[in-house]
Amino acid sequence: METVNNQKVWSSIKLEIWKAIIGAIITAIIGGLFAYIFIPKPIDQEKRQVGNLSLEGKWKYICTSYDGSYQHGGRFVVQKEPSGSLILNGDRMWRDEYDSVTKEWKCVNYKESDYKSWKTNWIYIKDNTQMMFEYELQVDQTVKGYCTGVINENDKGEVKAVDGWFYVLGQKNPLYGKILFKKVSVSEFNDSTTLAKNHGCGHVK
Repeated sequence: METVNNQKVWSSIKLEIWKAIIGAIITAIIGGLFAYIFIPKPIDQEKRQVGNLSLEGKWKYICTSYDGSYQHGGRFVVQKEPSGSLILNGDRMWRDEYDSVTKEWKCVNYKESDYKSWKTNWIYIKDNTQMMFEYELQVDQTVKGYCTGVINENDKGEVKAVDGWFYVLGQKNPLYGKILFKKVSVSEFNDSTTLAKNHGCGHVK
């Protein structure tokens, strides 16, 4: 009996080792792919300008994991510096996570004093059609992430939204999925409503 139990333990250990190895390989491949996509190639500073597009202003955003089991979101402000480059400062206002055991969503709405602030290290606008940036969020440690998305305009040629993908590094389990940014009014920026979620938590507008 003891031999059988030892064999089961050893089999379990080998399984966990292989899981760790496979997980590391997948993470390295995905991380390398996203780094290649997101990190901008060296370009002239002049080409970093936004051109006629106006991304400046107040926005709200929502990020959804690839499997739909996690969402977080909040607001951010885009400003143009004297050099013509852009800077983004944001607040994560809430996070929701699906519990596969209880089959329920765990929804956390932060108090304003507890918002998770984040900011961009760089923003790159490609051909006035695509927005890419690297950002940092300070939680228990510095978390670095990347976003890329297509810039959408309304009938008047004004920027109204950006939709695309995000990838988060610097945490135990890499997180990636879809993003949606929408320009909002001052009153919408200051209220607690969120962009549409994929479940019933929160005050959705």
